[in-house]
Amino acid sequence: MRIAVQNARVCDRLGIDEGFQMLHDTGFGGTDFGLTFLMKRNEMEQNLPCAMDQPLEALYQILEPYKKAAQKHGVFISQTHALFPTWWPYGRDALNERLLEALKKDIALTAYMGSPYVIIHPFFHFENGQRMSPEEEWALNRERYSALIPTLKEHKVVCCLENMFVGGPEGMRYAAVCSDFREAAEWIDRLNDIAGEECFGFCMDTGHCHLTGQNIRRALNLIGKRLKTLHIHDNDGHTDWHMGAYMGTADWEGFIEGLRDIHYQGDLSFETFHVLDRFPPEMMEICLRMIAETGAYFRNRVQA
Repeated sequence: MRIAVQNARVCDRLGIDEGFQMLHDTGFGGTDFGLTFLMKRNEMEQNLPCAMDQPLEALYQILEPYKKAAQKHGVFISQTHALFPTWWPYGRDALNERLLEALKKDIALTAYMGSPYVIIHPFFHFENGQRMSPEEEWALNRERYSALIPTLKEHKVVCCLENMFVGGPEGMRYAAVCSDFREAAEWIDRLNDIAGEECFGFCMDTGHCHLTGQNIRRALNLIGKRLKTLHIHDNDGHTDWHMGAYMGTADWEGFIEGLRDIHYQGDLSFETFHVLDRFPPEMMEICLRMIAETGAYFRNRVQA
């Protein structure tokens, strides 16, 4: 049960080698490695050329310094975060085919980095008022995730779905795809039946769960053994802050009890990048130590 955090903000500020050294020195044994820099949102939206258009060998070379630094400093790649959004509405078929091919590369890059899990967000409409019917939403996700199965099997990587939310008028937040945790569990089981083996699991995003007003302990129990990874962060129940635990109003006792209920043994991965944005750069080390110590506290409580 390693304590993990995103590496991007740290490496951007300190450089790759010093960044991973900082992660190790502040108490992290793992990292959530973001692949989103290889294909940014504006590059998708405007259908621009990007790094992800290159062949895999060239992409391996881009990631090699990160891989070497992580190994040098003993920081395991707990999970990778694939491109986002994964699908665009409004009839952008050519772009969506491009994204599907990019997701296959993200799976290969995950294996190259030595990680067992890639987070690939479900495929859904961004606008709450345009949400598809349950049948249409499942059909889209079944088609897109099924197309990834051969690549997942080839590289021995598990794809994790994540609970999502959408915005509405006057700042409202609504549960979106995979935030019905009973349905999400059913989707994972059905996708694994299609694959004929365990190619799919779940990433519980605590912040998204809180934004949509759901009971975290109950959600964890519904997902159960399908839970492979976590995105741990806090907010005020209204805005996607991505702050540290106990900086908002999420139910952390319920979180601890839920992980204990299902005998979770995976890594405790924090998605708390805005903590580093809120505090002065000179306090980065202090902030990272605080996040790592929170993870150690969670681990001790879960394993007690």
